[in-house]
Amino acid sequence: MSRARERHWQTLRGRTVGFAPQSAAASFTPTRTIGRQLTETISALDTATTVEALLGHVGLPPHLQHSYPHELSGGMAQRIGLAVALCADPPLLLADEPTAGLDPQATAHVLRLLRAHADRGAAVLLITHDLQALENLGVADDIAVMYAGRIVEAGPATTVLNQPSHDYSRALLAALPSRGLHPIPGLPPELTNLDPTYTFADRAATGRPTQ
Repeated sequence: MSRARERHWQTLRGRTVGFAPQSAAASFTPTRTIGRQLTETISALDTATTVEALLGHVGLPPHLQHSYPHELSGGMAQRIGLAVALCADPPLLLADEPTAGLDPQATAHVLRLLRAHADRGAAVLLITHDLQALENLGVADDIAVMYAGRIVEAGPATTVLNQPSHDYSRALLAALPSRGLHPIPGLPPELTNLDPTYTFADRAATGRPTQ
């Protein structure tokens, strides 16, 4: 039964569901070049693309295919991880912090790629702390705000960003440089053995952190 499930997942990974992990560098084999690993991905997914095209799609030069993972910056690794996730044009894409370690120009490029993928009919789930980029670039249709592992607010992006209903959403947005850089009250909770009744109000009640 477990083998049958694994064979089923093999038909879904990359083709139906693409995944760009948060720590992309850790997902590469350290002793093989990026080019060889991208070539394997293209072959396994049987897609009509090239290593050069994949790198170019995420704004990276073709010579990086000769590099080993340890020779890449964190931002480069993130973009190559996204290239792998987009390789077979999957109808569902999960992107976990794909802009981590990127400069503003590269961040904008990556988010435009995700927006274009969604505009072609795919479902894109973007997990990010970069509200500033979401606000400036308008890439999201809907936003769900999570606190302590729970969704506390969800709705159209324009509503959540401009008229947030939850205190935590308001605190997150107020902490943005463009909105005054106000510190969030209290301190983050320990998520291990967290009291299920704990809310952001409990955190806010402890006061603001020391400046």
